[in-house]
Amino acid sequence: MTRAVLVSIAIATIVAVSLAASAALADGVGAAPESLDFTLTRDGSDTRTLTLISDPETATSVHLAVTGQAAPWITLTGPESNDPVEVVTADANGRAAIEVAVTPPADVNNGVYVAEIRVFTTDSPIQAAVIVPVGIEIVGDAAISGALEVAAVPETVAEGSDLPVAVTVRNTGTVRVRPTLELSLTQGTETLATSRTEFDELAPGRVGDFVAVVEQPAAVGETVGLHLVLRFDQVEVARGTVSVEVVAAGGRSQAIIPGTIELIDRADPGGVARLVATFSNAGTGPVDARFVGSVSRDGEVAGPVESIHVTARPGVTDAVDLFVPIEAEGAYSIEGQWVSGGDPSGDPIIYEWSVGGGRALVPIAIAAIGVGLVLAVLSLRTAGRKPSVEPINDEIGVKAR
Repeated sequence: MTRAVLVSIAIATIVAVSLAASAALADGVGAAPESLDFTLTRDGSDTRTLTLISDPETATSVHLAVTGQAAPWITLTGPESNDPVEVVTADANGRAAIEVAVTPPADVNNGVYVAEIRVFTTDSPIQAAVIVPVGIEIVGDAAISGALEVAAVPETVAEGSDLPVAVTVRNTGTVRVRPTLELSLTQGTETLATSRTEFDELAPGRVGDFVAVVEQPAAVGETVGLHLVLRFDQVEVARGTVSVEVVAAGGRSQAIIPGTIELIDRADPGGVARLVATFSNAGTGPVDARFVGSVSRDGEVAGPVESIHVTARPGVTDAVDLFVPIEAEGAYSIEGQWVSGGDPSGDPIIYEWSVGGGRALVPIAIAAIGVGLVLAVLSLRTAGRKPSVEPINDEIGVKAR
């Protein structure tokens, strides 16, 4: 490119900026450029300079505000690096440079998002003297994938009762999605009933616990097949099948889903720590359960731990307190199971924490079996049964509980 061409471009740019500013200087202030456009990926960021222009002889302080859909992504930094910018005073030449930084959230979908930078003066404190539109286009590959980590159904269902299904869903993709669970009951080649339930949106990396219900019209003594299909924005990400026996009305079906253990009140040696354990009843009748386990310190069993009995209605998550005497510093852990009718339900649950100078352990509630295990297929947990599974893709996983 020749020097003459470069000079022409520079002159044209200066003229364009001057014209843009002069139109707004009637109100005492202008801005260049007149608009800002960004093209970013989800994990990207960019910074542009916005120059505020005023008449040096009547230079005044201005107030800035960012409004619109993408306003939370925008940070303004002024000449004195005050962040965020609220009031800016022009220099002796009537100029003030504002750095406009845009950082979109990681869970935003592809598309165009807008905002406005509004400039207010003392002469125009309510109506903006200048409005600078900001356009942000998000581009890049949008990956949709997920995992149906737990699906709990009753081993039996009463005749004429609806069949509840409790699931835990993880969004392992890069975009926000709306999960949908499709249920169908079959007997042989005949489809008896279907349902389709939409759940709340899930951001990338987030987990949701949901309950869906399907009508159950089969007769006593029959066995029906329950088929589950999980979709994210109409894209199928997981499926599975399990059998359910129909029993006489008035009978009770139970399906206990072990939940989590959380440390509520930490105690020093000589005190008593309080923890809370939870479970969900995915059955069709009330269930009476208690948590039974043991406490260990530095790997050695220190004593038993047991909760009171609690009765949970169908579809309800309940909780109990666990109290642990803290005799000395060390690494503590609780391991136990929910017990109903004398029978344990689900995998053992472990919770670990430290007191004082014991080994540093990050508090975490995990399954004792298959810690960190991620399978390439969907696994549905039932009362002692493992359903047949059809893998969809390598993104589908299960975390043992």
